[in-house]
Amino acid sequence: MKDSKTCCGCGEQFQPPRKFPEATRCRECYETAKRRLESVKSVALHRWPDTLAAFGINRDLLTPKHGPCPGCGGTDRFRFDNENGRGTWICGQGGGDEIAGDGFALLAHCKGIGNSEAFMLVQRYENPETVVHQAASGLPVYTALI
Repeated sequence: MKDSKTCCGCGEQFQPPRKFPEATRCRECYETAKRRLESVKSVALHRWPDTLAAFGINRDLLTPKHGPCPGCGGTDRFRFDNENGRGTWICGQGGGDEIAGDGFALLAHCKGIGNSEAFMLVQRYENPETVVHQAASGLPVYTALI
């Protein structure tokens, strides 16, 4: 195949769509990953305060009242409105440029990681059966679900 790539999900060769030539997954693996994302989103729904606190985010800051941002500090720039149980939030960042998002984005903001890493952390937290075994260090080793 001309311009074919190897899927990072299954290892098979695939032709990326013209509209998305940087695709890294074949259509089947992409659809599977998309279903898993929706599954994790639905499991995390209405559980964001507990989930975020489990990752060390101060539960006292997870309030709709303005206060310090758990990710970048400040004194009165952050609020956690948790609309529809999705963990939504807004941070003014002091420069007038607001950032906002859902619980995954808040975890990424607070931990300095990407959204995909935040998704994987939440997936592992919400689905502890993904722990395969304990490493010699005593830390859990997880399966790669996506």
